[in-house]
Amino acid sequence: MPSVSEISQLEIDSVRHQVGGRTILSGIYLSLSRGDVHGLLGLNGSGKSTILGGIFGSITLDSINVRIDGVPVAPAYKDRKIGFLPQFPILPLGMKVEYLFHMFTGMGPIEDDRIESIKHQRVSELSGGQRRYLEAYLTLMGPSRFVLLDEPFSGIEPIFTDAIGALIRRASEDKGILLTDHDYRTVLNYSKTCDLLLRGELLSFKTEDELRSLGYLPSRGNSNAR
Repeated sequence: MPSVSEISQLEIDSVRHQVGGRTILSGIYLSLSRGDVHGLLGLNGSGKSTILGGIFGSITLDSINVRIDGVPVAPAYKDRKIGFLPQFPILPLGMKVEYLFHMFTGMGPIEDDRIESIKHQRVSELSGGQRRYLEAYLTLMGPSRFVLLDEPFSGIEPIFTDAIGALIRRASEDKGILLTDHDYRTVLNYSKTCDLLLRGELLSFKTEDELRSLGYLPSRGNSNAR
């Protein structure tokens, strides 16, 4: 396996999975290079979180091959080459921010103003946006060269959406990032390339109009638009 500093490409193929006899993932292939942010959209229950969990190894799929620079990786959570931020909270409520910062990153002094301002607080004392920002920071600024982000913008204030977006842009200078969220405009804003997960397959798109033609968004003028 190449050293972390040499890793350049993450590949996933032969992704298949059924739930209750229904196929939700069918033969998916995905490639992610360092320096890329790849957006993944899909309706509820389409399998977005299942793909990310399958890549990381926290969810067992019927079939998946994960490779880093051509070398099979299974499961990814056993090393630190792939980081994962799930959609649910991950930090112990009773721990202080400063302790978690040093435990996750191994860095010296805290240089992030948002984290510096809350470093003496426990996770349980943070707002939802503060907590999600901290989780995103620890995941994106850690040693992993590829990062999977599952709904990092869900349920937080716009100021923290912008702040996490800035972290994504900063981290993408050296990492490959796979991003999924229901806020499709934010995903489009921060991603270089995008796929829509539809009926178990990935379909590439670039614009909102293409999302409409694929049926993810209603036609213009429909008041039920996302």
